[in-house]
Amino acid sequence: MKKFMVIALSPLLLAAPITNAAEIFNKDGNKIDLHGMVDARHQFSKNADNAGDESYTRLGFKGETEISDGLTGFAQWEYEIKANSAEDSDTGTSYTRLGFAGLKWDDIYSLNYGRNYGLLYDIGAWTDVLPVFGNDSYQDADRFMTGRANNLLTLRNKNFFGLVDGLDFALQYQGKNEGSGESGYGREEENQNGDGYGVSLIWSNDDGINAGVAWTDSQRTLLQKKDRQGSRAGALTAGVKYDANNILLAASYTRSNNLVHIDNYGWAKKADSWEIASQYSFDSGVQPGIAWVYTRGDVIKNNIGCADIVNYIDLSLSYILNANITTYADYKINLLNAGDHTEKSALAIPDDNTLGVGIVYQF
Repeated sequence: MKKFMVIALSPLLLAAPITNAAEIFNKDGNKIDLHGMVDARHQFSKNADNAGDESYTRLGFKGETEISDGLTGFAQWEYEIKANSAEDSDTGTSYTRLGFAGLKWDDIYSLNYGRNYGLLYDIGAWTDVLPVFGNDSYQDADRFMTGRANNLLTLRNKNFFGLVDGLDFALQYQGKNEGSGESGYGREEENQNGDGYGVSLIWSNDDGINAGVAWTDSQRTLLQKKDRQGSRAGALTAGVKYDANNILLAASYTRSNNLVHIDNYGWAKKADSWEIASQYSFDSGVQPGIAWVYTRGDVIKNNIGCADIVNYIDLSLSYILNANITTYADYKINLLNAGDHTEKSALAIPDDNTLGVGIVYQF
């Protein structure tokens, strides 16, 4: 049973190591869990930007304190440090991934503020289970409310105010950001956002079946609006997931506007994105997986029109030695070169296959 739980949780362990945290303090209603990981990774690709040492470390904590009967304060912080740069490098090799604090009432309501995940990730997390790749059809850190971002105020409610078991509801507000954020360094336009709002609704049951939708809408900044593609950016996403009996199957569809960014060509005015992921966990600790990630969008610049922006199949194989050590190989088969060569050359998007191999230690 213990081995099954480790295998079943392995996608979460890779994506969010806090699930395997070490309790370092628990007294008088105050609790602190410490979590961390080292991902020693090497990638192989003809594209030099995707090849070489991609190792990194993460460290964080999660804390809780009982304020009164039913009222609890909480906070979470997580920091990432790249392990593939020279010691005197100043090119942004470390940054805060998460940093937020809030209150929760009776484990039914919670309210928090800080650097957190945007509500679109409520659905995006279901397919974000690949060891190296994935979660990039339209998402990125500091890109509106598609992933980790600053200035987020999030209200969550379980069981839809006590009316429907298994139906969780969330509201989110994001204040204006004009800084470079986690993914900065020459990407100011991508990392900016105006005031935005979001909502998510997710239903789940004890059989491992999940279904949900999420919607966000944000103002664009003055710099972003220079492309004359409108004043708003947002998305509507829907997804389903089955996670039981050693099987994970998840799929999502997203219609977005001004959220998908192409280097040198700006924002896709409209885009349709699909993500499908599947994994099977053997009792031996072996976990094969296959996924497909695809985005096709309307590129206004240079009158390119509708073009494939992301299109690849991912083949992964993980071997979970125990709760702390996992080895993996993840092969991204890029399908952009299988489409219209006029589109490919016009957008100049890299279409190389990439292999990532590594070993993860986590606690």
